[in-house]
Order: sequence, then structure tokens, then C-alpha cells
Amino acid sequence: MVNWIDLKGHEGQLSHPPVFVWGSETFQESEGIPPSGGARLAVPDNGGIQTLSHSYSVGDLVVYRKSKRSTAPGPRAKNIQPASHGEDYGYSVDKYWRVAGVAEGGQVVVVTRRGKVHHLSPDDQCLRPAQWWERLFMSGKFPSEETVAGANQTAASEIEE
Repeated sequence: MVNWIDLKGHEGQLSHPPVFVWGSETFQESEGIPPSGGARLAVPDNGGIQTLSHSYSVGDLVVYRKSKRSTAPGPRAKNIQPASHGEDYGYSVDKYWRVAGVAEGGQVVVVTRRGKVHHLSPDDQCLRPAQWWERLFMSGKFPSEETVAGANQTAASEIEE
């Protein structure tokens, strides 16, 4: 029984047990490995794997794991890997954003703390809903609702012009 993820609306579609996809590895629910970080829930469908994407709504807090490359990773850098010749490093940084809306075509519109707007696919493996502890302890890193409202007003005025 999967009690920590919402499968409502998919009960009749599950002809096989759920599979957890973590990078290129897959795990059955019976192996007891819950999805965390980059893991996604997928359901085998006619021999292939169909990923269940999240549905986002306005105001949702999300975390985007952005890949970066530089000679000096910052203090929030994770998964630091040196380049083959040692000149720079590849790493990832968690970005704490808020959903401003859903655009035509299903693109998720997110806003950064400083008001930048990004359009992302809801199936993007780097995008995930914020965990409860991130909402609690990292609340200052997420953009405020006023920032989202300001970004929406700016976008509306650009469309009118």
C-alpha cells in the first residue's frame, strides 16, 4: 500500500504495481524504497513506463534543482563533481520558487524570489513540490505571494501592449 503519495483518480488505471524510478534504476513498491529527492512514481503501462506528473496550482511552493558549472561552487552546491581536467566543477543548486500559474500547453509558470518568471514542463525531472520540512525551514527562500502577484501584473501588462 502506498500511503505517502496520492494515487486518487488512478486506481482503475493501475494494472501493475507501482514502480519507483530513480535516475536509471527502478524499484518495485515491495522493495520498500520511498521516493525522495529525484525519485518519481511511475506505473508500467503495456510494457513501457508511464510517469505520473504532478499537477501544480497557483501558489504552490516548488523546488527546482538547477545544474551549474563554475570554478568555485557556492555553499548551497550539491552533488559536486570535478571536471575531467580539474579546471572547474559541475554541481546542482536547489532553487526555491512559487507557482504563478499554468500556461497554455500545460507549462508551469514559476516565479523566483526576485521576480523572474520561468516556464517549465510539469514533467521536468528537476521540478518537484516542496517537502513539508522545506516549507517550514526554508520559508524565507521562497518568493512571497506579493512577488507572484507583481509578476502576474507585469506579464498581463506586457500582453496588453
